Amino acid sequence: MSDLIRGWRRLAVSTAATLATAAGALFTTSSLASMVAPSGPPNPDDWVTPSQVGQTLATLRTGGYVLVMRHATTDPSQVDQQPVDLKDCSTQRNLTDIGRLNARGWGRVLRASAVPVGSVLASEYCRTRETAEYLGYPAWTSNAALTMPVPHNADSEAQQGRALKALVSIEPASGTNTLLITHNVNLVAAFGSDAAQVGEADLIVLKPGPVDASVVARLRIRDVAQYARDTSLLKAADEKEGAK
Repeated sequence: MSDLIRGWRRLAVSTAATLATAAGALFTTSSLASMVAPSGPPNPDDWVTPSQVGQTLATLRTGGYVLVMRHATTDPSQVDQQPVDLKDCSTQRNLTDIGRLNARGWGRVLRASAVPVGSVLASEYCRTRETAEYLGYPAWTSNAALTMPVPHNADSEAQQGRALKALVSIEPASGTNTLLITHNVNLVAAFGSDAAQVGEADLIVLKPGPVDASVVARLRIRDVAQYARDTSLLKAADEKEGAK
């Protein structure tokens, strides 16, 4: 068992029994987080370390950012049927139990860090909608601009990339951050080949601007998990909630 999985086990404090029943109380994922220059695509050579995650989360407390997340962990042995039926999850690659726990963990970390989340939009695929559900923000909605292009070709991918860039350029409601849940192909189409480094359940932080959104940070869930473990973030949140 990896140190990462052990770390997520230790994070499941008051909810350990529930998480253990769901999937062995495991969180895992792939891809890194990086702080980058005020504008331009994510720089995969400039990663945010677990010790810097707290600073990034603190920045988000004021609101005004767009958080673009790739859906949580899936089973790579599954493939989307062609043609896929967006209303039938059995035709799609879906979240694993670990993916559901990763999504839930992200939501708990954001709330425990007092990061205000306003609008939550997800693509029409089951894995993105389920990610939204497990994040724990009940008012989420589906948005076709976040859905993978069908069929996959240069024109359709470019169109979806433009649609995603348009969404991240919209200013969030005052004092909140917008959370978008999408797919790797859309991230690459919108932000370039470096965005291919974004793994399942990883997140890019952008700041809308008058011309284009600027990339502020890229967060890897395993680094967020380590930060939460090292700071006992979720334990403190559980104790605070229990004292009410």
